[in-house]
Amino acid sequence: MLFLKSSLATAFAVLASISKVAGHGYVITIDAEGQTYEGLNPSYPQPPSVGWTEHASDLGFIAPDAYTTGDIICHKEATPAANSVKVNAGDKVDLIWNTWPASHHGPILDYLAPCNGNCSAVDKNSLSFFKVAESGLISGSNTGTWATDNLLSNGLKWSVTIPSSIAPGNYVLRHEIIALHSAGNDNGAQNYPQCINLEVSGSGTETPSGEPATSFYTPTDAGIKFNLYTTFSSYPIPGPAVFSGGSSGSSGSAPTVSTPANTTVPSATAPLSSASAVSSAAAIASSATGGASAPAITGLPSGTGASAPSGALPIPSAASSALAPIISAISQLPSSVLTSAAPVATGTTGSGSTISTEGMSVAQLLDMLKQILVALFQNTDTDAAIARRHARDF
Repeated sequence: MLFLKSSLATAFAVLASISKVAGHGYVITIDAEGQTYEGLNPSYPQPPSVGWTEHASDLGFIAPDAYTTGDIICHKEATPAANSVKVNAGDKVDLIWNTWPASHHGPILDYLAPCNGNCSAVDKNSLSFFKVAESGLISGSNTGTWATDNLLSNGLKWSVTIPSSIAPGNYVLRHEIIALHSAGNDNGAQNYPQCINLEVSGSGTETPSGEPATSFYTPTDAGIKFNLYTTFSSYPIPGPAVFSGGSSGSSGSAPTVSTPANTTVPSATAPLSSASAVSSAAAIASSATGGASAPAITGLPSGTGASAPSGALPIPSAASSALAPIISAISQLPSSVLTSAAPVATGTTGSGSTISTEGMSVAQLLDMLKQILVALFQNTDTDAAIARRHARDF
């Protein structure tokens, strides 16, 4: 058991180190009224854009201890975009993410705030948002199916309908994912707000009241500190209630679209079996060691039919020495421990929060590690460059 704790602690420490690279995406394009607009890549900002400039160049998140700061509004040190998406009230805006990891389950929320003038010059601290849509738990528990799973199954596209009753004018659309994979811990939820300028046309007259984003959440809200790895029957979506002209539920009914070039769509299926997680890890190990045979995997539960996936994953050579011993340790785990509780280990993500194995089984930990590694090394060219930079820090 001491060996197991040491091996998993080592694996978890590396998982924590790379999580800020592997799991974090952004809105890369926006479609509305037959037009496609470029979002803003926070790693390589190229204004002018319809997406607000923000300085999360590590593709990181906003942690609960920053909920009362300006960073929660539109992300880290965000400043207004120069341009706006033109859309009619009552029509939808499609937001396309560049990537999102299957392990980062959670709700998706959408807000609007009137700029009362030109959004390109608005003071973000003056914005008063009202919620127009939300979607959280779809079904199941531990970990369940979530709004983020619908995002993945829909080709990384999320559709937001602009309420037909609102008055025409300039608005900021605040689109947000809250990842809950570490939210069972204090300060463990991860918020990913994205802001986009809109120019809304129409004949509506309603001007809903709102509130500043800094008052949306507290670190102890039931929907913020929430353990995914337990049995539950419901999930309280955090933040204010949806405006009466808005909508609750997912955008899963929207037609599936092709994934933009150079993007990765992680699988949105149910969590892998422990055997699949370990055998997939072996394939990663093989690639990490230049195609050499992975360590033999013994002691898997009978009847799993597990086999390593064909084709090695392309892993940057700089990460090989770090990954090989991790996979070797995983491959030596006997079947008797796969369904047991994972030893509690906590690591910092480098973005102001922590992730922990508390409440997870060994199989769930292995699956989470596998998904993050795959997301890391099958990501876009831009994110791969960031990954290589972080690999040198292992």
